[in-house]
Amino acid sequence: MSTPSFAAFYCLFDDDEWLTLSIRSIYSAVDAIYFFVSDIPWNGPQTDNTRTIETIRSFPD
Repeated sequence: MSTPSFAAFYCLFDDDEWLTLSIRSIYSAVDAIYFFVSDIPWNGPQTDNTRTIETIRSFPD
């Protein structure tokens, strides 16, 4: 019998305020983390999401 694996999913657009803390809180508990980063906001004007991408890339995997 194989060991179950767990993953986390993030759907993001220019939302890095709590992202680092959120990732750190689950990092050792999951086998994979998937990020879906949009270039188009749900509503309102489009903004630069460079900091969100940089935060994701700052993690070693």
